[in-house]
Amino acid sequence: MANLLLIFTEQFPYGKSEPFLQAELAFLSPRFDKIVLVPLIISAEMTRNLPKNVSVDTSFAMTRNKSPKLAKAISQMLSTTAFYREFVNRAIRIVNPRPFKRFFRASLHLGQVRYWLQSYVDSMIEDTTLLCYTYFVTGVTMGVGTIKQLVKTKLVSRGHGFDIYEDDYPGRYIPYQKKALQHLDAFFPISQHALDHLQHQYGKLPCVAEVSRLGIMPSKGMNLATNDSMLSLVTCSSLIPLKRIDLLINALALFAYQHPEIKVNWLHIGDGPLRREIEQQASAHLPPSVAWQILGHISNAAIFDLYQRHSFDLFVNLSTTEGIPVSIMEAYSCGIPALATDVNGVPEIVNNDNGVLLPVAITPSMIADVLAHYVQLPSAERIAKRQAAYAMCAANYDAEVNYARFAERLHQLI
Repeated sequence: MANLLLIFTEQFPYGKSEPFLQAELAFLSPRFDKIVLVPLIISAEMTRNLPKNVSVDTSFAMTRNKSPKLAKAISQMLSTTAFYREFVNRAIRIVNPRPFKRFFRASLHLGQVRYWLQSYVDSMIEDTTLLCYTYFVTGVTMGVGTIKQLVKTKLVSRGHGFDIYEDDYPGRYIPYQKKALQHLDAFFPISQHALDHLQHQYGKLPCVAEVSRLGIMPSKGMNLATNDSMLSLVTCSSLIPLKRIDLLINALALFAYQHPEIKVNWLHIGDGPLRREIEQQASAHLPPSVAWQILGHISNAAIFDLYQRHSFDLFVNLSTTEGIPVSIMEAYSCGIPALATDVNGVPEIVNNDNGVLLPVAITPSMIADVLAHYVQLPSAERIAKRQAAYAMCAANYDAEVNYARFAERLHQLI
């Protein structure tokens, strides 16, 4: 009997979304006869190379907003008790406009995937064992969960960050989160903090629940070079408010004022809606002693090449919320310590042996003081941090180990 894995994504393999799924597929593909990617949105060209037994079904994304399909999806949404229970049980949080918009969008996705999956299963070849995997816990997860008995599938999901922490949202509300988790046969959050958070909120989950960390492929080795004559920093993120790149700029301006004798080089990798604003702020506030560049989006291969060739002293992440940043894994794989906020799963990778943990409520003055202290560290201590960062990544975030183990766990559910 053939086995089939349906993976529901936000956009992957289109655009730049869910980049970590690329490496994961290399380990999933040998475990399944066929894998079909089902993206929710198609907003760009397909940019990823896929294994031979992995295909893409765009019918869900292409037809879900067309009038006949939309009407049927709304009918599916309104026919489920889950829709009414969520509305009644979470009414206090849903009542405001922004939470209600999230509730309605998730409910629509619930109805759309119910309609789509029933049609898909009807067209499947007989004697096929189906496993559904949602990359995030969303309304799609809930939709599959409400009909999994009917279509004879098991349902698994990863959990990352934005789909875990309700407090990060206005109204403190993630649609269908509790009920979606109850429909799962297995749940694989990427951090222990995420699992502990949900079990503290909802009690012990009724499904298999175990941490399955993301990972990166091993780098070419550790870059032990340090800078004695300057401070070299790198950031890698989307240019959006929660990443607080503006806070770093303010800290660098203050540091440069307090320590004019120390030259600073700051490179940012990544793009986003705040790019123009960030560039204007940097131009207005950073003095000549701080050289800076917004590099924009580059490939993962280019990131590793950059980290190998340049001796960055610190990778900086000042986010207000995170899961476990793969960007820190990438830096650690090349021996670059991190300066990062103590939020959610971040302390599972960053500690004071391999970097510096900062409180979330950090100020520019506090960051400037930490940078000044780091510059004064003896070379041997900075090299020790680099070695500890490299060791942390090798021991806990090796894609070859983590994704092979995850693929085996999914295969066991067939």
